[in-house]
Amino acid sequence: MTRRLTDPSLSLKEDVVPNVRSSRWQRSWKKYFIEMVFLRGYTMLYPNYANFTSLSTNHLEPGAHVKRRPRAVFDKKRGLFDLPLIPLPDANVSSEVPSRTGLLDLPENEMPAWDALPVLDLHGSVVSEESVVDRGQARRTEVFRCTDTDPPIPYDALSLLCL
Repeated sequence: MTRRLTDPSLSLKEDVVPNVRSSRWQRSWKKYFIEMVFLRGYTMLYPNYANFTSLSTNHLEPGAHVKRRPRAVFDKKRGLFDLPLIPLPDANVSSEVPSRTGLLDLPENEMPAWDALPVLDLHGSVVSEESVVDRGQARRTEVFRCTDTDPPIPYDALSLLCL
């Protein structure tokens, strides 16, 4: 990230990741993380529990990224982000009877095969894993003017920039 921000040859006139909100973020590390994920074609496994129950939530607190709004407007927007959490085990229940949280409740009690899981791109479209990788490599070539002799080296951030 330091090299990306300080190297004058990397001052970009165009967005690295097309059509995403993070391209407008000037001071956020997440912008550069999203660029890296896109360019490398990374995917992540995201749990999708019933009723949108989640392991974490965003309370959308006013601050650097969330502006203060009239209460009704703020509450409506907050409702889009505030998800119900998977409950913690009850500490008052006897340890002889294990508490259930639902965390391990999977269809047929097992994870689906990796290749049976859908892959979604940053815009929520179902795509192949290969197309995610191909898009990232093509964009790397366009933006950083890489050549075929500059293949990305796995786990080497500078190679993403063709340095």
